[in-house]
Amino acid sequence: MNRKSPLRPAKARPVAIFLGMLLTGMAVFFPAIVAAGPNDGVEGLNEDQQAIAARFLTFLSDMDAKFFERARDLNGGVLAEESKELNFDFADYYVRVGRGPVVEKIGRMTGKILKPTSDIQRPTVFGRYYGIDVHAKSPLMGQVHAAFVLQIYPDGSTAVGGTLNLLRGAAQDEDLTYMKEALDAVFAKHGVDGAPFRERLCNSAELAP
Repeated sequence: MNRKSPLRPAKARPVAIFLGMLLTGMAVFFPAIVAAGPNDGVEGLNEDQQAIAARFLTFLSDMDAKFFERARDLNGGVLAEESKELNFDFADYYVRVGRGPVVEKIGRMTGKILKPTSDIQRPTVFGRYYGIDVHAKSPLMGQVHAAFVLQIYPDGSTAVGGTLNLLRGAAQDEDLTYMKEALDAVFAKHGVDGAPFRERLCNSAELAP
């Protein structure tokens, strides 16, 4: 028996809204890097690398503010927040969590990579990780997980990567259609083929919106 979500339309699709925000932000980050000053506390980078690192740090700060501001709006202005900092010899982690009635929990972790923890990892002169998870109260909304990382190595090479995953919720067909159309609009706006990004990390790729 199908049941309609009791949430108003503006609040019933927070995951799709967050996905659109993240994809738009990533599309803005990846075009040609513009000039920027040396970023705070980073040594051993040349001018071009400093520009990349500075833009990356600005991107993380801007997206973090947008995510939590949007979560607060969806929660009707309510978002109980707490933060924690974890320091190790190999990395520093900065955790921020918000809770509310619609976006039940939004959590972010930023990692400052200091040194390798295994033989398969390379030393870096700059390393940052950003991960965020959004869990809506409604069972119709699947949890969203996104991660983004930038590493610059002593030999001058650079690695950047990211992932965007949506866990399947108790979604109805109209919800899946809405999410597909919303994401297609973002891909079309930036001239990106969305097909490669729809593959899930499990064997149920046919269920991907």
